Amino acid sequence: MSRYSSTPQGKRFDGKRVVLTTIYPPIRRRNDDIFIIASDADRLDTLAFKFYKDPNLWWVIGQANKIGKGSLDVPPGMQLRIPRNLQEIISNLNSANG
Repeated sequence: MSRYSSTPQGKRFDGKRVVLTTIYPPIRRRNDDIFIIASDADRLDTLAFKFYKDPNLWWVIGQANKIGKGSLDVPPGMQLRIPRNLQEIISNLNSANG
């Protein structure tokens, strides 16, 4: 099985397959969001596992808190918003990436 089997793919003008860029939608603030203060050991993937039972949803917390791409690390002491509306967020992700 290819490691890219779940990655969106398309074709270039010459017919070669390419991996498409994922568009992450903005995540609006809601009254049921959870707020925490990050500790030294916190990372986006471990927080996603703690709150969503899925470390692959790290991008939800990163996008909600405007944490730059390229690192799963979270600055200690930072207040983080943990969105609770996963169904809406995943629906928006799927709509944005067709």
